[in-house]
Amino acid sequence: MNPSERLSFREDTAKFRVPQADRAKIDELMNDKLFAEGTESQLKALEYSLIQRMHVRHFQTELSQLKDGDNPVAAQKQLEGRSTDREMRLKEEEEARRKEKEKEELLNALERIKAWEETCRVKKELEDYRVGIRDLESSAVDSNKGPNRS
Repeated sequence: MNPSERLSFREDTAKFRVPQADRAKIDELMNDKLFAEGTESQLKALEYSLIQRMHVRHFQTELSQLKDGDNPVAAQKQLEGRSTDREMRLKEEEEARRKEKEKEELLNALERIKAWEETCRVKKELEDYRVGIRDLESSAVDSNKGPNRS
C-alpha cells in the first residue's frame, strides 16, 4: 500500500468513529431495545404458560370426574353421554339455524308477493282509470254528435 491509500483509509475510518458520548447513548438505546425484546419474550412465555395451566386444570377436572366413577365402564358411558349431549346441542343449533333461514326466506317471499300484489293493484287501478277516461271521452263525443247537431 502506498502512503496516500493509508491516509485515505484512516480518513475513512475516522468518519465511522463515534464520540464517547454518542457511543454511550447508542449503548443505552441498544440496552433499552434488548430489554424491551426480553420483556416481550417473557410476556409471550407467561401467556403460553397461562394457556398451559388452563388446559391442565381442565384436564384435571375431567380426570377427577372420571376418577369419581372408579369404574372404567361408567367413565366410558359418562364420556359417551357428554359426546352425545354435544352432538344433540350441535344438531339443535343447526336445526335452529335452518329454521331461521327458512323463516327469513318465507318472509322475503311474502315481501315479494305483497310487492307483486301492490303492483297488480296499481295496474288494475290504472287500467280502470284509463277505461273511465275512454268512457268519458266517448260520452263527450256522443253528446257532441247528439240529435240536435245532426
